Amino acid sequence: KGSEGHFVDLFHKVGLQSYRDLAASKIQSVVRGRRRRRSFQLKLQVRGHCALGLQQHARVWLARRELQRLRDQRFLAAALLIQRQLHVHRARQQLQWRQLTREPLCWRFVTNDDCISRSLLPWGVQLWAAPSEGRGIVRSGLSADKFVDLFAKVGFGSWQHAAATRIQAAVRGMLCRRAIAAQKEVQANADRLERMSHCRLRIQRRV
Repeated sequence: KGSEGHFVDLFHKVGLQSYRDLAASKIQSVVRGRRRRRSFQLKLQVRGHCALGLQQHARVWLARRELQRLRDQRFLAAALLIQRQLHVHRARQQLQWRQLTREPLCWRFVTNDDCISRSLLPWGVQLWAAPSEGRGIVRSGLSADKFVDLFAKVGFGSWQHAAATRIQAAVRGMLCRRAIAAQKEVQANADRLERMSHCRLRIQRRV
C-alpha cells in the first residue's frame, strides 16, 4: 500500500496523445473542408461557364431557327403574292385578247411630243389593228404578234409630207389670190372702158 501521492495515472500518455491526434484531425478536417469548398466553387464556376456557353449556343441556334422560319414564311408569302399577280396578269391578258378578238380595231387620240414637227402636226389619231391570222388585218412583212397602226403613213412620221402639203397650199393660195386680183383688175378696166364709151355716146347724142 502506498500513499495517495504515489498513485500513477496509467492513461496519461494515452489521453495526451489522443488530444493531439484529435487536434490534428480537426485541423486536417478544416483544411480538407476548405480545399473541398474551393474545388467545389471552382467546379461551380466551370459548370456556370459551361452552362452560359450552352445557353448562348442554344439561344443563337433558336434565333437562327426563328430567323429561318421568318425567312421561309416571308418567301412563301412573296411566292404566293407573285403567283396571284401572275394569275391576275394572265386573266387580264386572256380578257384583253378576247376583247380584241371581238373588236380587233381600236383608235387613240395622241399629242405630238416632237419639238420639230409639233407646229405642223400638233395632234394625231392612231388606228391600231390587233394581230390575227387569215383575216387580212396583219400587213405583209409583219409578224402576227405585233399590232399594226393603219394610220402610220399619215401619222407623226409623215411631217415632211405635211410640211410639203402646207407649202403647196400656201403657194396655191397665193397664186389664186394673184389670179383673182388680176381678174378683178381686168374687170375693173373693162367696166371703166364701158362707162367711158357710154359717156361718149351720150355726149355725141347731145351734140
